[in-house]
Amino acid sequence: MSSIAPQHLPLHHVISVEAKLTNASGQTWGSTGQCPVHLSCHWQAPDDTWLEFDGERTPLPRDLAPGETLRHYLTIKAPPQPGPARLHLTLVQEGVGWFDQHGCPALIIPVDIQ
Repeated sequence: MSSIAPQHLPLHHVISVEAKLTNASGQTWGSTGQCPVHLSCHWQAPDDTWLEFDGERTPLPRDLAPGETLRHYLTIKAPPQPGPARLHLTLVQEGVGWFDQHGCPALIIPVDIQ
């Protein structure tokens, strides 16, 4: 996943960020059904504690087959605590787990929450 996110973000502010996704797995990422894949995020403090682990969900616009790439916007809400933070952009398969906890590293972006 790649993305351009802001370096500064006001408290509680909600933005849309464009992400580029490539399915490097051998399975199709389903956008609907019982266990769809969603774009999401986590917020982490400099001391490695989680400010928010279970971020806003953005559905994929369509199924993504192995080897396919798409660009899509995801919704991000700033945490309620000011100061430096790390935004972890990742995917979650509902009812199954977070991609970054199963071998697919999150894209981590430093952001100053103001």
